[in-house]
Amino acid sequence: LRKAGFTDEVIAEATGYAETADEEILKARAMFRERMDAHKVVCNEEAEKVRAVGGLFICGTERHESR
Repeated sequence: LRKAGFTDEVIAEATGYAETADEEILKARAMFRERMDAHKVVCNEEAEKVRAVGGLFICGTERHESR
């Protein structure tokens, strides 16, 4: 959305759920929705590939250290 010329404030409003009549925010919301839908398709395809090979396994300890 930044590449399309929207300000950070408009982007914040566009990704939210508050009602608005501002045309710029509505335009940004439509663009955001289109891009999210496209990314969801890709993510869902990749998720299926991961599930097909056995899914994800989380290996951890009881400690919450980053080392």
